[in-house]
Amino acid sequence: MAGKVPGERLGDVLIRKGLITSDQLDQAVQCQVIFGGRLGTNLLELGHLQEEQLSEALSQKCQVPAVPREELEEIPSRVIELISRELAGLYSAVPMRLVGQDLHTAMLDPLDPAAVQTLGSNTGKIIRPAIALEVYLRWALDRYYGIKR
Repeated sequence: MAGKVPGERLGDVLIRKGLITSDQLDQAVQCQVIFGGRLGTNLLELGHLQEEQLSEALSQKCQVPAVPREELEEIPSRVIELISRELAGLYSAVPMRLVGQDLHTAMLDPLDPAAVQTLGSNTGKIIRPAIALEVYLRWALDRYYGIKR
């Protein structure tokens, strides 16, 4: 993908794109150390970034599609049932749609090869990972699996 620097960290991507300043990054990192959570989530909570901006940057960084919240709102139970509650919680993954043998799956870390392989082995499907914002994914995990943050 054009503009991608191999191994570039999210904060560096956001600064390079002019979406945040280094001071805003430092502030978000400090909040992350104190309160936990993902860097992007802290940037959102601090008001330094919009959800769409973060989604686009994560998609570019990971080179997978970003999942808008709307895609997580009405997932058929037959699709949800393809991934067990245990695996959904372990890998922060929510299946969104099945197209043939391709199971499009929203994930917190779509670049985790062990997660993609395990989900594929357990479902018998080809996992097509996509990146979802932490807030969207936590909402979906609660809604479909009863997994609280």
